[in-house]
Amino acid sequence: MHELSLAMSLVELAESETIRSGSSAIISVDVLVGRLSGVDPEALRFMLDLSKKNTLLDHAVINFELVEGKGKCRVCHHEFPVDTLAPVCPRCNEISIEVTGGDQLRIVSMEVE
Repeated sequence: MHELSLAMSLVELAESETIRSGSSAIISVDVLVGRLSGVDPEALRFMLDLSKKNTLLDHAVINFELVEGKGKCRVCHHEFPVDTLAPVCPRCNEISIEVTGGDQLRIVSMEVE
């Protein structure tokens, strides 16, 4: 389950940034999870709850924001919502699609003390 390694990486990143800033604890972390990122948000939440034990995030609240997928056809340039990793343009039926959103996983903000 790759959510465990992602959770451990998020905890490590949050801790290193907190220490670098001179803070001693993390109150909350806001994470963007794209629907096309290949990450199961519930599995990630579970793994984060396990991974943050005995760290600076031990009592932190983890907030998730789910980001919908977006794509743009490379042929007709139509932009449209995407909910699969193999989309077809709804306008011209082409399969040459550039994913323009919804594939990210990142920490967007943290509240520290």
